Amino acid sequence: MAVFSDKWRFLALTAAVWLSPLVLAGETADEQRMGDDAFASGDYVNAMRFYSSALSTAGDDDAKASLLLRLGSARLRAGDQTGAKAALGEFVKAFPSRSAGVLPGEIMAFAGKYPEAAEYFDRLAGTPGLTSDEVAAAKFAHAAMQRHLGDTAAVITELDQLAAATTSLPEWRERIAYALTEALIEGGRFERAALLLNSGIAAKKPGYELLKAKLAIKKGDFEGFESAWKLLPARNPGVRDDARSRVARDGAALAMKNAPPDMAAAQTLLEAAFDLAATGIDRRNIMRELININGSDAEKTDQAVSRYLEFFPDASDRAELLLRSARLLAESGRTAAAFGRYREMAEDGHLPGGVRFAAAREGAGLPGSRAEVEAMLAVMAATAADPAQRAEADMAGGEHYFALHDFERAEKYFTAAASSGTTRVDEARFRLLRTLIEERKFKAAAPIASQLAGAVRTEHREAAAYYNALLIEKSNDFAGARKAYKRFAIDFPKSEFAAAAAYAAAELSCVAGDFATAQREFLAFADRYSKSTSAPAALYMALQSACFSGEWKAAAGMVARLDRDYADTHVPVEARLQLADFMRAAGKAADAEQLMAEVEKMPRGKSDAATAEILIDRARLAAGKDDIDRALTLAREALDKYPTTPNGAEAALFAGNLESDRGNYADAIKHYIRAAELNPERGFAEICAGRIADCRFNIFSISLDRAEMEAAVAAYSKLGVNALDPRVRLQSVYKLGRGLELSGDTEAACAAYERAVYLAADLLRGGIAPDPVWTSRAAAAAARLQLASGDRGKAENALAILRRCDEMKLDGAEDFSAQRARIVEKYNLYKRNQ
Repeated sequence: MAVFSDKWRFLALTAAVWLSPLVLAGETADEQRMGDDAFASGDYVNAMRFYSSALSTAGDDDAKASLLLRLGSARLRAGDQTGAKAALGEFVKAFPSRSAGVLPGEIMAFAGKYPEAAEYFDRLAGTPGLTSDEVAAAKFAHAAMQRHLGDTAAVITELDQLAAATTSLPEWRERIAYALTEALIEGGRFERAALLLNSGIAAKKPGYELLKAKLAIKKGDFEGFESAWKLLPARNPGVRDDARSRVARDGAALAMKNAPPDMAAAQTLLEAAFDLAATGIDRRNIMRELININGSDAEKTDQAVSRYLEFFPDASDRAELLLRSARLLAESGRTAAAFGRYREMAEDGHLPGGVRFAAAREGAGLPGSRAEVEAMLAVMAATAADPAQRAEADMAGGEHYFALHDFERAEKYFTAAASSGTTRVDEARFRLLRTLIEERKFKAAAPIASQLAGAVRTEHREAAAYYNALLIEKSNDFAGARKAYKRFAIDFPKSEFAAAAAYAAAELSCVAGDFATAQREFLAFADRYSKSTSAPAALYMALQSACFSGEWKAAAGMVARLDRDYADTHVPVEARLQLADFMRAAGKAADAEQLMAEVEKMPRGKSDAATAEILIDRARLAAGKDDIDRALTLAREALDKYPTTPNGAEAALFAGNLESDRGNYADAIKHYIRAAELNPERGFAEICAGRIADCRFNIFSISLDRAEMEAAVAAYSKLGVNALDPRVRLQSVYKLGRGLELSGDTEAACAAYERAVYLAADLLRGGIAPDPVWTSRAAAAAARLQLASGDRGKAENALAILRRCDEMKLDGAEDFSAQRARIVEKYNLYKRNQ
């Protein structure tokens, strides 16, 4: 308790008066004098040492009594209340008939018993037989208690009375003047305080500069404060001075209120206040102010926090300050330093385990380098002390790797969290479900979705229902998926997935070829979710659905609505270009050209991508009119001018097709290679690879160059196994069979043709209609090669292949009835094939 700090500094002056100087002998006198000097300068620790030493050599009772009281006062001022009481007790025991002066009251004041102390000092002042000095000391101490009790007016009155009563005691004049000036400043009586400060008394005492600084602070005069502060006498290094510390602290507050704020001066003053403060609590509070003064300056705050924790390593606010420093460093972009702070917290044995774990968790969420984040995740895992924290650590790891698209590692972390048995299980299952879907592990995802269906939180049950529909779709059960999406819309109409489910259901109508339903549902989506970013796309899909149905008027209505509601997007341009494609395919060349002309007049239609697409569409129009030269010119213009647009690769592919149709296979191959270079995306690149193989096959047909055939067969073989689009695989396997047959390997060719038929059946089971031409050709070729040997068993195989193709009921497939009849008749297979 800093009772004798700046506010009560004048109370300390009473001891010097009450304990009147004694004539002591030799060494005792010297040590008492040194003790008095230390006491007067505020160095109470050394004062105690000198007084204790003097007591050990004191020879008479008067000397011992005086030194005991001096020792008690020094101990009290050093904060040792117990030691002060011990000195007082020793005094009373040794000298029961003597007055202990003001020391008992000072001990009461130190304990916060201010009314009791005031009563004691008042009673002491009226004690008979006291000297004038002793009475003055008691009244002076009483005034100090009145000041502490908040009665500044009473303090001023008592000090004025005391000044009048002690005119014959010159040693009191300065003490009373100093205390009175402090009381006047505190009471807001600045003019009188200034008069005293400018009086002869103050002029002779440099210590009054501290009061001048206080007066300037009270008046809000920072310039005056600075002048007074600079004139303060130098202090003894290492000696605490609460009075000066408080003034420095108040001066710092004034500097911050200055216009403009002088933050540098405030920092300097707070550092001085820290050095001067006598108690650990004050020093901690000042250091906190030093931290606060730096505001958002991450580097300075971090330095201040380091200094604070150096002085107070066990401070209760250690975690708070480290966290504040770490966050400021992170916000300022100094992530490496921030990671260091978070790691320091996580590994700090001063902090509770939960705090350390929370620090590691927050640090792991920083947008730092992968190495930094993963190092923090490792710390987080190491500090996890129970299943809940371990689950949280696993969740953090999973989220980290999911964000990096490292789904394999994310799956491991989420799997661990999902089996933790903690409250994070449902959330972990939700994250695991998303991860498995990203990995296309649809079979593994299905049981997770089933488990999540029983989750506690509604949003997790919603997610389970939505992803269950998605998984049904991924299994190619499009009818079942559409039903699940529609059911979801009924069960969870307000879900965040509701819009996605409605859109997916409409898309599946397109897949099923039910374009009327698709158009209706996409329009309903655009009406219900008009603010959604998917609303323009829904109108675009409605337009496509109308076009597939040949509803040109409805399609035009979609374009008009896009112009009205979403003119600030690129979709009105895309919609016109899409409609132009349909018009061109439907033989409505003039309508298509009109739509493209509209696009060219639109601001968004002047983009390179739109211009390139228009050039390609016009090339297709020209090709439709058999104007191949113009078509090639337009396609090459799109390729040369806009190669990096999404249509650059399309232009190269189209030019290759035109050259191939003309029989210019070498030039076509160059265009296909260029197309694959411009768009290396797997599906597109595989189409180009198939076209190149076709060109090489055709070159072989003309040149009989076996190298060309071998290259074609190698390409077909690869595409037949690896092609992303199953329809490309089917076509490639058929063409592989054709190439092998021409190469003379009829057995391998027959196997390839049969595999093509099996692939077609697989596609149909998956909900994808196989190409009827390639499928029936493959079946016919397989049957032909089976029959070539004249073997009855192989004839039965040929019939089985044809029957399998018939069972698929593919529109446009060949009619095998005549061929089948000839086989049955030739090989006498009536009974078995009736």
